[in-house]
Amino acid sequence: MAVVRRDLTPEPSAVGLTIRQAAVDLYRGEFLSDFYVHNAPDFEAWVLEERQRFHIMVVEALFALVDDYIRQADYEAALAANRRLLKLEAWSEPAHRQQMLILARLGERSAALAQFEVCRETLAAEFGVEPLAETIALYEQIRAGALEQQPDQSRADGPIIVEMGQPAPGDQPQPQPVSGPSIFVNPYDLPHQINLFGRQPELTRLHKWIAEDNCRLVGIFGIGGQGKSVLAAAVARTLAEAAPVEAEPALGFRHIIWQSLLNAPPLTEVMQNWVYALSEQTVTSLPLSPDQQFSLVLDYLRRQRALLILDNVESLMQSDGRSGRYRPGYEDYGQLLRYLAQREHRSCLLLTSRERPQELMVGALGTPTARFLSLPGLPAEAGREMLAACGIGGEAATVGDLSRRYSGNPLALKLIAETIGSLFDGDVTAFLQADSHIFGDIRDVLDQQFARLTPLETEIMVWLAIVREPVTYPTLRDLLARPPASRQVLEALRSLQRHSLLENYAEGFGLQNVVLEYTTAWLVDSVGAELLDDDDAQGGAPFLARSCLNRYALILAHVKEYVRARQTRLLLQPVTERLTAQLGRRGAEQQVQKMLAALHAAPPVPGYAAANLLHLFLQLEVDLRGYDFSRLYFRQLYLRGVSLPQTNFAQAEIIDSVFTEPFGLVYSAVYSPDGQYLAAGTSEGAIYVWRTADQQLAQVIQAHSQTINQLAFAQRTTATGETQFVLASASGDQSVAVWALAERGQLLWHTRQFDV
Repeated sequence: MAVVRRDLTPEPSAVGLTIRQAAVDLYRGEFLSDFYVHNAPDFEAWVLEERQRFHIMVVEALFALVDDYIRQADYEAALAANRRLLKLEAWSEPAHRQQMLILARLGERSAALAQFEVCRETLAAEFGVEPLAETIALYEQIRAGALEQQPDQSRADGPIIVEMGQPAPGDQPQPQPVSGPSIFVNPYDLPHQINLFGRQPELTRLHKWIAEDNCRLVGIFGIGGQGKSVLAAAVARTLAEAAPVEAEPALGFRHIIWQSLLNAPPLTEVMQNWVYALSEQTVTSLPLSPDQQFSLVLDYLRRQRALLILDNVESLMQSDGRSGRYRPGYEDYGQLLRYLAQREHRSCLLLTSRERPQELMVGALGTPTARFLSLPGLPAEAGREMLAACGIGGEAATVGDLSRRYSGNPLALKLIAETIGSLFDGDVTAFLQADSHIFGDIRDVLDQQFARLTPLETEIMVWLAIVREPVTYPTLRDLLARPPASRQVLEALRSLQRHSLLENYAEGFGLQNVVLEYTTAWLVDSVGAELLDDDDAQGGAPFLARSCLNRYALILAHVKEYVRARQTRLLLQPVTERLTAQLGRRGAEQQVQKMLAALHAAPPVPGYAAANLLHLFLQLEVDLRGYDFSRLYFRQLYLRGVSLPQTNFAQAEIIDSVFTEPFGLVYSAVYSPDGQYLAAGTSEGAIYVWRTADQQLAQVIQAHSQTINQLAFAQRTTATGETQFVLASASGDQSVAVWALAERGQLLWHTRQFDV
């Protein structure tokens, strides 16, 4: 279907564009970039914060400016603004997409394709990731010539004015060739296509509600593991395969957009994805107010038929027993549901949830175009068919009894089938007669499954819950605190697949939503229990070696920003809240201090304990001046935007971590003779040593109490004949020192009172 874009957002006025352009032109670089004050850490922290604030303001203004120019079809001006944007944030994937789109509109197809390669190389260098699916989709469109510059039909005779609730001119059904809808979805969010045992009546009903009855809101509700997401995915695939016929194109869907809410993204993030897809990848920013955002989405849903799917809405709900109420900060989702259910449009919002939001209680919406399906367990016959497909047979009555005991819950039956096959040789009768706990709730099923895992299998499951996205085998193995042999990890992965706990995606290994939530809760419970147990805190090295606090990271430094935000919200924050609820804020701080003291008392153990404790201190908003983190092992430490003056990291080993750069004021810097290291001395008396090969921080040495004025590298030969680098430092505190880098910054020689 040839789609002509008619954007109903207000046209940018010439005056507004001029003012916005003038505003961004006033930005000439970093705030106070050439100004500094000696030994003024508070001033330095303020300047850093102001620089970041101004940077964000100009980036947001440039994004809006580019969008305004695109909507005016002034692609030359849009290109100039976007080039400036990329100079400020070369790693911004949306900015790269805008650049690709603008170049394609200008007819510079080769340049647009080259921009994609620049984007891919930048993302790989900065974050070690590939471009998102929407970026790749845009690249494919450009490569196919689908975005070459065309006459702007929507503005041929001036702007088109459309009354609210009326279709735009030219949007009436036309007898022309059409294609099926495009599905916008992160591949690992959409459940695999599987055999829907016993769900054909529900599938037929949902298809009728959406495709024929033109319902504007449809909900699928049921307990965990019941197959809500799989059913919704089946509906999406059915509608995607049913391309609209030429005579009645209005019956078909132009777009199907799947959005998982498992990690509780903010509503603005979801609507930005919607607008990006509904606008054919031409609009990349949203208005500021929620009402304007809702209106913009509604305009698109009136002019083209789309199916929007929100999966796992229960992730937005409070877990304190207050049914149907949203977590703080997510109330706008309820407003969105009411808005789309009660206003006229041609599209449908389909949602799945274990819990029905308050807005969707019976009769609350007062509209016949909202319908809801409560998904029951599988019928006995369907349960038997599913078990048979898993290799579990037997007498119909016996297998039917097994299905009824688990209320026909598909996930529970799948997991139980694995148990019967591996422990009871497929004998259902033997399983039912065994003196074992018969669990009816899905959490009980998963409790039983977890109890049967080896420590390595459990560790893999927990890491998949931490990463929260499909991950490749090499990345997964590298995250393990003490990686075993590759053979053992591969065997554990195969075992988890046999347990039906692991999913294979194109991007790597992942977990089903229910299993992911269970494992996340297991980790929060385990770490919280360890932190509250004073006996554990005194357990020393043996405790650290086996503790969850040391084996797992609550947040990761080298992941996408939105992934780390989810890790903070779903792991670090709940652990912190558990401590403060039990001990109060001051008591929580003291408890983390006890764990830090225990870490100092024990021999160094590789792992994540030190980084986790520091992250907990920061989450508790503890002033860390004077805290001692010396000689500790830090891994996956994330300190971007964090200032830690007068904090001792002497001889700490810090790897795979992220810091704010520059580190205060750098007064001296020197490369090692072989070029493998770069050392920098700061105004705080610290020496930072980086490896040049991978640009990772190798060591931090708290060398002096004042500014380091001079640094010098040299080589020496040890008693064993080995060549070793040493680093000499001279400071404004009238001292010099020599450090052995190969031994984690060991002090070799020190003197005071000399003339600098």
